[in-house]
Amino acid sequence: MVMELNVLPNPEDAKHGGRFSVQRTGCSPDAKCGAGMEKIYPSCAVRYGYMGYIGEFRYSPGQTFACGGKVVVQTNRGMELGEQVSLTCTGCDKSISREDVVGYAKRSGPEFYQFKAGKIIRAATPQDIAEAEHLNQDAARKLLHARQVAKELELNMKFVTCEHLLGGERVIFHFMSDD
Repeated sequence: MVMELNVLPNPEDAKHGGRFSVQRTGCSPDAKCGAGMEKIYPSCAVRYGYMGYIGEFRYSPGQTFACGGKVVVQTNRGMELGEQVSLTCTGCDKSISREDVVGYAKRSGPEFYQFKAGKIIRAATPQDIAEAEHLNQDAARKLLHARQVAKELELNMKFVTCEHLLGGERVIFHFMSDD
């Protein structure tokens, strides 16, 4: 499913009853991304990680994905689950050309949209999703341990969360610090 976020241009508008609104639009339930312009440039946008990074991921020709479906991606951090975010899906009632995305990313800055972020390995299986849920079950325990270690070492760190990558080889801790 493609999401369109309409944000008020002026914060003052909120004082007069304006609100942030999210309007859902999107594909027919059986639409598959990967059958349109992707034949020429086999890539799509994927949202991944706790921080909700968005990047452009290449995939092998012939692969198709459900719009908004979960995918397994190889990033610079390792293997992880992501959510396919369609840009040029032929089944969507709204689509954005790659050229428009490139222009927007250039105007917004490099942290907005990561080009060449990695590769889509496959559509996520129920086993992939179950593994991710299982790995993240003990995140609270790991956060508690990290806080204890930081306190013992007198490190000024406030831990926000931790996330496991698929396979369990890597745990990423997100923290804040004034130092």
